Amino acid sequence: IRAELRLRTDPAATVAAEGDLREAIDVARTQGDVYALLRAALAHRRLLHSEGDELVDTALADAVEAYRDASAFPGLAQARALVAASGRVRLD
Repeated sequence: IRAELRLRTDPAATVAAEGDLREAIDVARTQGDVYALLRAALAHRRLLHSEGDELVDTALADAVEAYRDASAFPGLAQARALVAASGRVRLD
């Protein structure tokens, strides 16, 4: 949420917003919160129009692996497609 608010108030604050999202990914991982991990990684892609990188792709893959049913949460099908398209991480 911090990254979204930062970009709404200052659209040029992409570097700071990216830092916020990477921190959110790290915190979600540390806490074992897979849903927060999914949200942070998808927000990184959506808000920063990123092509992804290893951290984001791995976070997306971890979330997809944790929830096999793509209909379990909004965004899982999108995350699965992004992971497959990136080619960086393989799903089991």
